[in-house]
Amino acid sequence: MSKILVILTGGTIGSCVEENVISAKAERSAEIVKRYQASYGMAEDFTVVQPLNELSENLHPSNWEAIIKEMDLALDKDYDGIIITHGSDTLAYTSAFLAMYYSWIDIPVAIVAANYPLEDERSNGMSNFAGAVGFIKEKVASGVFTVYRNHNNEVDVFLPSRMLSSDPYFDQYPSFDGEVFGKMEGGRFIWNEKCPVTIDMVKQHPKNKERRMHFHYENEVLAIQTYLGINFRNYQLTEKTKAVFISLYHSATGPITEVSGMYSFIESCEKAGVHVYGASLKSEDMCHYQTTDAMLKKGMRPMYNISGVAAYAKLVLAYNQNEVKPEEIIKHNLFFEILELFRK
Repeated sequence: MSKILVILTGGTIGSCVEENVISAKAERSAEIVKRYQASYGMAEDFTVVQPLNELSENLHPSNWEAIIKEMDLALDKDYDGIIITHGSDTLAYTSAFLAMYYSWIDIPVAIVAANYPLEDERSNGMSNFAGAVGFIKEKVASGVFTVYRNHNNEVDVFLPSRMLSSDPYFDQYPSFDGEVFGKMEGGRFIWNEKCPVTIDMVKQHPKNKERRMHFHYENEVLAIQTYLGINFRNYQLTEKTKAVFISLYHSATGPITEVSGMYSFIESCEKAGVHVYGASLKSEDMCHYQTTDAMLKKGMRPMYNISGVAAYAKLVLAYNQNEVKPEEIIKHNLFFEILELFRK
């Protein structure tokens, strides 16, 4: 019998529908466990805790502390694994953060969500939860993973540090490198041979608890998405802003015209002691556009081969712990969030 801790945080997977309004109900959050036991029996020993009960669009980085508290308590016990239920809107952010924060963990953790409430026949919540249970029982590898059934009815297993936010129409999650880690089929894990990260690579990933950091959220990271017509004068720093993240265009470019206000914004940030980071850059030794060159010379710090989701989560982690200098965390590949350079 596998001993599994289930951490409930709310979201669609723990919600109900009343008069066409979906809301998180604390009394319904454990429904997923009851439904699993009704369908699959009592072969697993579940312990259920609920530190949060929110639709995930309302979550905040400070809420990660409540999840961390429950996970840290669990690590002192003999659980075979942990399942975290979560809302789908911010699933990718929490997944990426926990994967990097718990890169040293020595048991499997699976994060799951649902595209519809459980009573809706279209919901993939039960498939995701069952896939998470199977992944833990298979003992594939330790670390944090995300389990989510796609539109082809395949239960994908993601490396959370490479997971992107869901598309707004099909509710599907892509992976930054285009490949999921694997899938669950008939209760068994099947590794995706196209995935550049192998099972052995995950198993051999250092599990040194000395690398552990202690997260306490008090410093904000301002995230800015570039778009046509952006005016950086619309963005203001607060006393809590300790870093700025700019999600650049795919070619690692951004506007440097006077009307964009990019130059003056970076200058004001640096003057305030707030570092500006940019992602979409591929390599230090590759050619880049003059606009990119200008931003780098102005003081923007590059984050190479990392998704915007993971970059933001990594910066939040880096600037809300005291064990390691932020730049050391940013440069270090915590849990496969930094891809090897892909050359066409």
